Amino acid sequence: MMMGLQSLLMNLQLVKYGGTVAVASMGIVFAVYTVAQMPMFAIADGFQPILGYNYGAGNFARVRRIVLMVMLIIFGISILLIVPVVFKPDLFGKIFTSDAEVLLVATKGLRYFMFGLPFFGLYFCGTRYFQSIEKAGFANLLSFCKPFVFFIPVLYISAWAWGLDGIWLSEPVSLFLGSLLVSVLYFYPPSQKTTG
Repeated sequence: MMMGLQSLLMNLQLVKYGGTVAVASMGIVFAVYTVAQMPMFAIADGFQPILGYNYGAGNFARVRRIVLMVMLIIFGISILLIVPVVFKPDLFGKIFTSDAEVLLVATKGLRYFMFGLPFFGLYFCGTRYFQSIEKAGFANLLSFCKPFVFFIPVLYISAWAWGLDGIWLSEPVSLFLGSLLVSVLYFYPPSQKTTG
């Protein structure tokens, strides 16, 4: 429901500031971006049972090492995925369309969206982290904050300020804010026992 609402509001803004070309471009951007997100889903789901086991065993030093390792892997994979898309976005766009106008808009959207990839990885892994250490409240808070507290205000403010470019920026900016929240909650006193 949250993802559906987010997509609906973004599409409405795309129609307003870029017309049907922007909506068509968003289809390309979302397809490429979703494929790029797949490794992040795999990492988050893969490290959760390992993290939960070590947390339950009281091995908090290993929990710290796992979190650090996951962050490094996320940033490494993000760089590998960002570089080709940022420097040659038209190659990815041409997989879906040959329309020059759609390609032009989609390539800009791809560049903006891809810079949100490392923050998406940190944010999504953050929800899994808090589930693993029995902090379901924090995990639910994170799941709610990105689409509602961060994304919607950023979408409307940035669209008003910068038009179509602002709409493309709304995803990486809201994910950056979400990853900041993950960082704050990680060091919040109730979870200090998980970090030693």
